[in-house]
This record gives sequence, C-alpha cells and structure tokens, in this order.
Amino acid sequence: MNFNEVAFEFAAGRVDQLPESDMPEIVFSGHSNVGKSSLINKLVQRKALARVSAQPGKTATINFYKLKEFRMVDLPGYGYAKVSKAEKDRWAKLVEGYFAQDRQRPLVIQILDLRHPPTDDDLHMIDFLYRGGFNFAAVLTKSDKLKKTAFEKQIEYYKDIFSTIEHVPLIPFSAQTGFGNDEIRKLLTQKGIAIYDTATEVNRLNNNASDKFLEIKTPTNIFSLLKHIPQCSAVCATGGKAAEELSSQLGAEVPKTGECTRFENDCREYLFYKMPSSSRAYPMSIERKAEFYHKMFLETGIL
Repeated sequence: MNFNEVAFEFAAGRVDQLPESDMPEIVFSGHSNVGKSSLINKLVQRKALARVSAQPGKTATINFYKLKEFRMVDLPGYGYAKVSKAEKDRWAKLVEGYFAQDRQRPLVIQILDLRHPPTDDDLHMIDFLYRGGFNFAAVLTKSDKLKKTAFEKQIEYYKDIFSTIEHVPLIPFSAQTGFGNDEIRKLLTQKGIAIYDTATEVNRLNNNASDKFLEIKTPTNIFSLLKHIPQCSAVCATGGKAAEELSSQLGAEVPKTGECTRFENDCREYLFYKMPSSSRAYPMSIERKAEFYHKMFLETGIL
C-alpha cells in the first residue's frame, strides 16, 4: 500500500454528512488525547495532516483522509470530562451512526495508552467492537514514555486483558520514535486490499476515456505480483477492459459483473472477480455497485 499519497478529504459533524462508502476505510478510535492524530501523521509521514492539539477534545468531527487504496477515518476522541453533555451526546450519536451504516471497514484501530489501564470508556468501546463483530487491533501508544521493565510489565498486562478475545493484534507504538510504525503498516496491508494498475503503459486513442479506445501496451504481470502476496486468495478486476486483460493472463473465464470464476497458480486455487468500475461514467447506480462490492467483500472474508 502507498501511504504517501494522502490528503484530507472531508469532516462530518452529523450522520447525514457522512460521505458514501465507495472504498475500504481503516478506522481510528480512542480516548481523547490518546494520540490518534499523532499516529495517523506518523503512518503517512506527515507532520500535520491530522491536527494535533495539546487540549483534549478538539476532534469534534469524523475526519476522512483519502489514500490511493483506502481511507483513514479519525473518530472523535471519547471520555473528555470538560465537554458538555449535549456535545458528548452529539459525538456519541455521530459515532454510533457511522458504525450503524453498511460501510467497507476491514479494520478498526483501537488506540490505548500503554502507560495506564484502559478506562471504562475504553472497555466499553472494546466490548462494542467485539460484540459488533468488527475486525480490530489494539495499538498501545506512548511506549517511549516507559522504561524497559515497566514497558514489559504493561505489555503483559494488556495481553492478559485481551486473552479472552481471539485474533486481536497488540502493537506498542511511539509517535516520537516511530517504534511500531512498520508493524501497523504491515497490518493495514494484510487487512486491506492490495491494488495495482492492470497495465504499466497504455495509450488513450482519440483522447477518449472509454475502454473501447484504451490500448494496453505493457500489461502488469499478475503472476509476479501474486508471488509477493502469499496471503492473497482472490483477484478482482474493475471494469470490462481490466477483466479481459487479466482473464487472458490467468487463463480464466471472464466472470459476469459481480460474480467470480476460478484459476490456479502454483498449485493454489484463486477466485477471479469482475466488478463494476468505480468511475461515475460507468452506467450503474452507486447503490448497485455497493451491493456487488459488499457481496464480494463478504465472500472473500474481508468483512
């Protein structure tokens, strides 16, 4: 995944302002002032993409940051005592409304302060994620603030807390030193979707954006890519031209839109999906496209 091409996209203060779910979203949740913004900035190597404040409770909206393959979603920090009850209720309604929507959420990053036990609000959020069936990982921030003995003690403490929940990665992290940054990136790559162009060199004929006028000069070698993604179990093409090109390489039948066929490589069987293009020019409603993608995400185990 490319973490460098990123930009602030949108801030939603109400549920009806939430943008459409048209790509995977990695969600960042945590107590106010736990270091969500610092974590996001470190992941994308930016100093101030996500605004960092010394005053807790400053993130009052759900902030969306768009990368090439996915979005990062920064939720309002919970648990700040000096915020009015009305404002707390608004935040709760906003976050609950976000999670109630049928969105592409392969992973939630639950952020906790390694130096301290989880708060009641932290435990409530963890319980919500667990009971809701969301895939989540725990990132333990401020790890540079602890000496070796205290660090090891707190790691064991948190391992014990999460011992009853299967498959929840625990990753200690420091925004100051970058400790844990590579592990988090690796986790996002594993839980997200590897996206590549069908070709590295193309010609657009007659200055027309239609696939009918697209000439593929140098196609991407899909089998070479698969060698670098050992956990891959499915290949997805978006649009007819991409599906035709991949089909010719894979030796697989071109599936109908929203469906899949199968192919083999190195004694392994893969699914091969043809999905509608995300382009607005593609003649299909966004609702219908979302249905196809949701079905594919369920069948491949992403959701």
